[in-house]
Amino acid sequence: MAKSFPLLNDRSLKRNRTDEISKRTGSNCDHFPRFLVIPFIHSLADNVSVAGLSVFLIAKTLANLIGKKYDAKKLSSGDLLVEVSQKQHANTLFKQKQFAHLDVYITTHRSLNTVQGVISQRDLMRETEADLREGFREQGVVAIRRITIR
Repeated sequence: MAKSFPLLNDRSLKRNRTDEISKRTGSNCDHFPRFLVIPFIHSLADNVSVAGLSVFLIAKTLANLIGKKYDAKKLSSGDLLVEVSQKQHANTLFKQKQFAHLDVYITTHRSLNTVQGVISQRDLMRETEADLREGFREQGVVAIRRITIR
């Protein structure tokens, strides 16, 4: 006879409704760019390249600026992609003009900070795009586009 697993008392067996979840987490979430790109600006006269930077120096500099809650990866272009979890960390990085003794200009990633979704609801078909954009503004929606399926 197969063993049955004990019930976990710390969580319910049913899934919660989404409106209950939004009440607990708060509907006005603080939207901020989570993915930042650090392109290193260096002059050829200095003979300093990003590839020559120590990974330990990069990690230590990031830890001094924003703590240890980040994820960093080197892009194929040689730039550094940093994912932060708090708005304060993003603002701290945006203010930086130098990173590990190199001049930098920190920007948001072009595509990783956006999400596209499709809503198919009959009740919303009669609404204008402006009304939909205004209605979903709290959730960080910045653009609405209608699609037609044949």
